[in-house]
Amino acid sequence: SAFREPDQLKSFLSRDQLRLYTLVWQRFVASQMSNAIYNTLRIDISAGLTANDKPYTFRVSGSTIKFMGFLSLYEDARDEDLAPDEDEGRILPEMATSELLDLIKLLPEQHFTQPPPRYTEASLVRTLEEFGIGRPSTYAPTVATIQDREYIEKLDDKRLVPSETGKVVNDLLVQYFPEVMDFQFTAKMENQLDTVAEG
Repeated sequence: SAFREPDQLKSFLSRDQLRLYTLVWQRFVASQMSNAIYNTLRIDISAGLTANDKPYTFRVSGSTIKFMGFLSLYEDARDEDLAPDEDEGRILPEMATSELLDLIKLLPEQHFTQPPPRYTEASLVRTLEEFGIGRPSTYAPTVATIQDREYIEKLDDKRLVPSETGKVVNDLLVQYFPEVMDFQFTAKMENQLDTVAEG
């Protein structure tokens, strides 16, 4: 019952039970709440040496929360694998279209494209879910199997790195069994098995 708030159950549950109950309760109640509403703003600034010659465009984005919605109760923890969003929480001043701006300071910074981070066990399972590969009951055995067969190695920071054996096996499978190695193959197979189970 959503009316059994976590604070009311402190005396009946152990510390770990209370933490788990609080997480489940918050997620459930948050799922019944309205979405958060954000104000997002993107500003394009044309710049140059003269009013008629503005070959440069600078862009800045920002967002603010207009309505907290379910965020007032529950907010997902930030995924440690994701790069921080530089625009998040940035508050921009009030501006008008075609407003003239004065250059106060120019900070030349070069940004390089970063490769996607290596998988952790958690992010690998999340990816399997997104592609519809397997079921919750198969995720742990899948991760255990690729480690037991030494297709991957687990680094000290919990990142998963393919071993030489893993790379060779992957290359051979993709080369000789492309239809089976297709991301959609497992999802289609799961759907077909569901159809069989439903008669």
